[in-house]
Amino acid sequence: MEQSAPTSASPRVAVVIPYFGSAPAWMPLFLKSCARNPGFDWILMTDFDVPCALPNVRRMPIELSEFYARFEEVLSVDLSRVRGDAYKVCEVRPMMGLVFEDMLRDYDYWGYGDLDVIYGDLAANFGAQLGQYDVITSHTYLLAGHFSLFRNTSTLRALFSCLPSWREVIASPLHHAFDEKVMSTLFFQGMPDRQHYRYAPLYCPKIVVNGETLHGHFCEKYTCSINRLHLFPDGSMGRTEAWFWRDGVLSSDKMPNASLAYAHFATWNTARYAHDGERRLPWVKGGMVLDLDLHGPIKAFRINAQGFHGLDS
Repeated sequence: MEQSAPTSASPRVAVVIPYFGSAPAWMPLFLKSCARNPGFDWILMTDFDVPCALPNVRRMPIELSEFYARFEEVLSVDLSRVRGDAYKVCEVRPMMGLVFEDMLRDYDYWGYGDLDVIYGDLAANFGAQLGQYDVITSHTYLLAGHFSLFRNTSTLRALFSCLPSWREVIASPLHHAFDEKVMSTLFFQGMPDRQHYRYAPLYCPKIVVNGETLHGHFCEKYTCSINRLHLFPDGSMGRTEAWFWRDGVLSSDKMPNASLAYAHFATWNTARYAHDGERRLPWVKGGMVLDLDLHGPIKAFRINAQGFHGLDS
């Protein structure tokens, strides 16, 4: 499988990732996967150093307290109860398009994501939707916090404000999954349960905001690790146990011939989202192996519950 190349007319896309604390051990591999997607830019808002010189990755140095202060200033909210909570950052991600509007002015789309991912060929997976849809994400039943894109318009930058509870939710020390579950309610209005779309391959909602019709493209991209039971395109049900990254193209044990968008391995990293009966030692508690060979110019590696392993390309 060859990797797609962006065309000169491709919309400009910025993926903004706020992350505070320590750089994850797989950071060089994350950056390697970003480098193989020249049609996308990443803006990493961090308080740690990011040693790279990639044209499509930019670090915005910022402390957690300063990050929240930006939201307080622009949105006129009091975040005093969450200023020390790095995980709460997830809930304010839908506001970043407005809060950091000046930084994003040259992009046609902006979006948010996570660091516990490895990207495959994003142009092959999302390129056809860019320019056609206003909201693009990687699940059919959920606006995914690990990758969602929004057209860079005033309406989309302020989309979060359609939810009357947004001020109370982001100021609360509790975690409400505002970026995923709460924001998703905008696209499933009048439906008793968005989970009905969990095994659907595609959902294209239309919503009206301020008299403007917005078109969404919610496509299942099979991005999650063992916690997520998938109905795969071949009709089988199962969970992804391993991904394989080869020179910018990602596949999995369940979809060996596919070119997948990205691998999201939150379950293996923290066990926060492990399904019932899952007892693997999470990576944050010492359960991860990182092959030393991966620090060199390796072109292929495998990701599984044990960690990252070099492969013959």
